[in-house]
Amino acid sequence: MNDRSFYFKLKTFRYSSPYIAMSIIALAVVLCEITAMIIIHVIPSLSESEKNIVNLLTLVTFSTPIIYFFLVRPLMKYNADPMNQTGEQFNSMTHVPEQKNIESEIAYRDLKETQSQMLQREKMASIGKLAAGVAHEINNPMGFISSNMNSLGTYTKKITEFIHIQEQALMSVNFPELTKEVEEQKKKLKVDFILDDIGQLLEESIEGADRVTKIVQNLKSFSRVDESEHNLANINDCMESTLNIVWNELKYKATVTKDYGDIPMTMCYPLQLNQVFVNLLVNASHAIETQGEIRIKTWNGNGLVNISVSDTGRGIEKDKIKKIFEPFFTTKPEGEGTGLGLSITYDIIKKHRGDISVDSEVGKGTTFHIKIPVTGVDNDE
Repeated sequence: MNDRSFYFKLKTFRYSSPYIAMSIIALAVVLCEITAMIIIHVIPSLSESEKNIVNLLTLVTFSTPIIYFFLVRPLMKYNADPMNQTGEQFNSMTHVPEQKNIESEIAYRDLKETQSQMLQREKMASIGKLAAGVAHEINNPMGFISSNMNSLGTYTKKITEFIHIQEQALMSVNFPELTKEVEEQKKKLKVDFILDDIGQLLEESIEGADRVTKIVQNLKSFSRVDESEHNLANINDCMESTLNIVWNELKYKATVTKDYGDIPMTMCYPLQLNQVFVNLLVNASHAIETQGEIRIKTWNGNGLVNISVSDTGRGIEKDKIKKIFEPFFTTKPEGEGTGLGLSITYDIIKKHRGDISVDSEVGKGTTFHIKIPVTGVDNDE
């Protein structure tokens, strides 16, 4: 007998032994019943209680030796055989690699999730540093532009005033031909239109420069490279700077309604909260197919800063709501999402000892609720 056939027979006996035992027990019961029936038939004068006693004694008397000789004794011999023990050990060993494979798959999946989240966070940190650098480089020339535009506005007013004084002086002198020629040139060169329009052009340019300056300030606030450690911050300011950064993503698809409450300064990681707000706002925009509304609300209650971000998008199915915070799970079409945004959001909120939940109804929209303690950062982090 080779090892392969021996192993096969061991497995066959191991997995078929319950059925053999059941068959032997059933056979013993049948034999006992037949014997009891014969005894009762031979002695018809027995009462019901006596018949029950005969059944019990017959069952014990006949089934015990049958079970012992045909089931217990063979199994004892089988277990006492060193070859059988070796076979059983071999059978057990075959399950070890399977268990290790399962553990390896779980460890690999956890490692992959952790690596992806770390890469996403590193990417956000790199974007923050890049944004801070770009904001600094833009901020310097914008200072010159804003200052020069204001000076140019002042100079233009003085030149306009001087031109009006010249016109009045020319009209007071009796030189008709010269006055006529000046008026013709004034109309030809559209001086009046230029003087009126130059003021509006300067106002629009100064307004544009102020908008760029505001964007730069929001970019610097959003990046917060100097705030990698936790510190006190106003979450309303974090939300507002984030909203300005992602505004281009929102403005074509949604109107944004803001309801900022009076909330205290909160101990937090501002850059990480900015990332949370980016994920929620961009997801809200993507959930809106044509045109809709995004509502942002903050309020203070019981030592918690409460934040809600709602949209009137397509909503999330109930069977998917429990999975949305799992890594790599996404409700977006294939190729449009990594499935890491809400997973990272969940981890960041938990790092602040906070809580995040979601309410959604298909066809009506979704609301994310966030609660962060005012002293929200775990100092052990």
